[in-house]
Amino acid sequence: MTKVKIDLLMERYLVTEAPVQLFNPTKEDATAFCSELKSGVKAPYVNVSLGQIGSPDRVYITVGLQPKEKWKNGIFQNSTYFQMHISSDGSMEVFSSNLTVKSKNPMLAYDRIPVKFRKTKAKSTEDAIAKINAFSKQIKDYYASIDLPIEESNEMKIAPILSKIKEEGAKPDIKQALDNYVEKLNQAAVAYDRKQGYTLPSSVFDISPGNRWAKIVTTTMGGKGQRSVFAFVDPETGDIYKPAGWNAPAKGVRGNVTDEKPPLSADELYRYR
Repeated sequence: MTKVKIDLLMERYLVTEAPVQLFNPTKEDATAFCSELKSGVKAPYVNVSLGQIGSPDRVYITVGLQPKEKWKNGIFQNSTYFQMHISSDGSMEVFSSNLTVKSKNPMLAYDRIPVKFRKTKAKSTEDAIAKINAFSKQIKDYYASIDLPIEESNEMKIAPILSKIKEEGAKPDIKQALDNYVEKLNQAAVAYDRKQGYTLPSSVFDISPGNRWAKIVTTTMGGKGQRSVFAFVDPETGDIYKPAGWNAPAKGVRGNVTDEKPPLSADELYRYR
């Protein structure tokens, strides 16, 4: 091999960037990284947690763009937020968010705002923080561009499906009854956990609007864990149905949101009236 070829190979080797390592996949390093993220991200609500126990090579960050007093019914999922995971190699990706506005299309309940966080890699902790803050600013700037302050953005998207209730033939108290029903579900979840002596945060119930149904979603660990569908509600009649899956209910009415004692647990929901 000639000296020229050797020099070229050495040059390529020298300019090759070393792999990014934001933190070592140990509990100590990951915890320190979480603390830096929480102190550096500027938002009304920031929560950072470790990933897999035993080999925490990924951390999760939840960024809420509204103060708690602006959360509808005090429920985080009703606010404007995004959730992201960050791996030790710098990979960053948003996996969940609630960034929507009321749709101008009468056939749709709401639209997602045209602001996206594309999967990327951070080169350092400072770079990761800067990317998160930049995304938050993009969201705020978009809401400002449509004359909707970020503090009021959730008011435009909470259960817009309920506006489809017919003025004639429909019960006039369905909307309020549905809000009350969700509140009863949250109270029942807390009461049950206290009775059982559980110390972990109770599951949280909230309304996820759709084109046809008002979907009641429950999230474990106080709104930070796994999400699942608890029930579907017909916004015209207030009838409650158990879920057949994430997007559709099963046949058979299980109750009504206007009932004095609507189903407040899975056991009660899966029994016919």
